[in-house]
Amino acid sequence: KDPRSMFASDLITLDIVHDRLSRALPANIERDKTRLAAYASRLSVKPAAFDRASAKLENYSSRLRSSTASLDRNTLRLSAQCDRLREVSSKLLTPAQHEVALKAGRLHDLSPLATLSRGYAIARDGEGRIVKCVSALSPGDTFEVTVADGGICATVDSIRASERSDS
Repeated sequence: KDPRSMFASDLITLDIVHDRLSRALPANIERDKTRLAAYASRLSVKPAAFDRASAKLENYSSRLRSSTASLDRNTLRLSAQCDRLREVSSKLLTPAQHEVALKAGRLHDLSPLATLSRGYAIARDGEGRIVKCVSALSPGDTFEVTVADGGICATVDSIRASERSDS
């Protein structure tokens, strides 16, 4: 029950660990010094490269600011020209649009389909020629009558001439 014998094994372990630490510590310190020197030499080379890169970056930044200012000026100029173009085009197009609308109305009025939609019809003989007078057909001939929504095939039963003579 000697107190020294109770801690004797712990003291031996402590001595062994102390001896190991005494030998490992200088080796680790030397290794860390070597690494630190390598890092320091690498960092001493980097500032020159960083300075060159920084100068290039500043040059690009300056050029970008200049280009941005030029782009802003051009954007304003283009916007003003677009406004002028809209104003001039509306002044030029309004009479032209009116003229086109009038001509479109006239064209519609002259369209054969518009004529058919008002109740008129177009008669064609068997060869597809338009029948303009009763003498173009004879009893028994077939012909086609085109109306607004389609065509009618018919046969001439009889012919009746108009009493007025315009020819």
